[in-house]
Amino acid sequence: MVSVSPSSGSSTPTGNVTFNDGATTLGNVALSGGQANLTTSSLPVRSHSITAAYSGDSNFSGSASPVLTQVVNQAPTSTAISSSPNPAVTGQSVTFTATVSPLPPGGGTPTGSVTFTDGATTLGTAGLNGSGQAMLTVPSLSPGSHSIAGQYSGDSNFGSSSSAGGGGGGFTQTVNRASTTTTVNSSVNASILNQPVTFTAHVSVVSPGSGSPTGSVAFQDGSTVLGTVALSAAGSATFTTSSLVVNAHSITAAYSGDSNFSGSTSATLIQRVQYEPAGTTCDGNAGHQILQPINSDGTSVFKLGRPVPAMFRVCDFLGNSVGTPGVVQNFFLTQIISGTVTQTVEDNVDSMTPDTAFRWDPTNQQWIFNIATKGLSTNKTYVYAITLNDGTMIGFQFGLK
Repeated sequence: MVSVSPSSGSSTPTGNVTFNDGATTLGNVALSGGQANLTTSSLPVRSHSITAAYSGDSNFSGSASPVLTQVVNQAPTSTAISSSPNPAVTGQSVTFTATVSPLPPGGGTPTGSVTFTDGATTLGTAGLNGSGQAMLTVPSLSPGSHSIAGQYSGDSNFGSSSSAGGGGGGFTQTVNRASTTTTVNSSVNASILNQPVTFTAHVSVVSPGSGSPTGSVAFQDGSTVLGTVALSAAGSATFTTSSLVVNAHSITAAYSGDSNFSGSTSATLIQRVQYEPAGTTCDGNAGHQILQPINSDGTSVFKLGRPVPAMFRVCDFLGNSVGTPGVVQNFFLTQIISGTVTQTVEDNVDSMTPDTAFRWDPTNQQWIFNIATKGLSTNKTYVYAITLNDGTMIGFQFGLK
């Protein structure tokens, strides 16, 4: 503000006052009540020699003020950090944003750059945009808590500042382990007893995570661990076994996880193990079907009252006849055919020996049951079903005369 006063008399000067910064004109302002005010925010940082020159009017001559030294310092700033996303997961890109603001009474938009650090590690440097923000995208951070800071370099008008001090406060970026999914498949299902079966597990990273999991996969049959295999670089693990017994097996693959990726378990794969099917050779004879003296085509006729030996073999993948206990689950008479009339039944089968079930004949490597026929009738066909413990069945029939 400039005041213009007459050296004598009582009138009020009129006219204009020119404000100068050295040889540079800052502005020209008309007097009002003997005063002129000029406001500016464009003075750069340094010492300025400010003068005011009154132009005079019809009553008053012009005059100039003595020099006023105006000092302009750098405006102090504050730097604040934010990120997106927070928390992040392994392999997910994180964008850090530093916002640099002048502290009152300073104003304007800082320029320059911000250096981002994670503890003692420099992540990178980014320039400020027209809004006073600098952004740096980091492709991936390790799991854990990261202490992120932004150091503003300052410019000719604005002082430097750090987000870790000066009121900016610290910033913590959290990175969690990325989630995974595990799948398991079988090389052959159903498989044959003693046939090698290869189970393959594949571990995938759930988006937005990325990367290559390490660690191991445990292959399990129910609660029994079949084997543990290290993951390959492609995220796969394979396990081969030929020791699965005849049954339905609940196979899962459990990934252990590592420092970057969380563990996961596959859905259950039902692996069925059976005997060699009909039409295969079993220990030199037909497998999975009734053997002589009963014809497999159902044309056999026997004499009433005499025993009818029912014999069969089932084999494993290697062609060996299987005689382990439990092969035969049940044995029933299921139909009685008389002419065009078929009667459906489910009767136990009587034996001519003390045996009440099929017995294993180690000499001939086959199963045998001597069927008693004296309680049956002539001119009828009797249909039987042998149900095996692999869920399959051997059916046969014969007539009596």
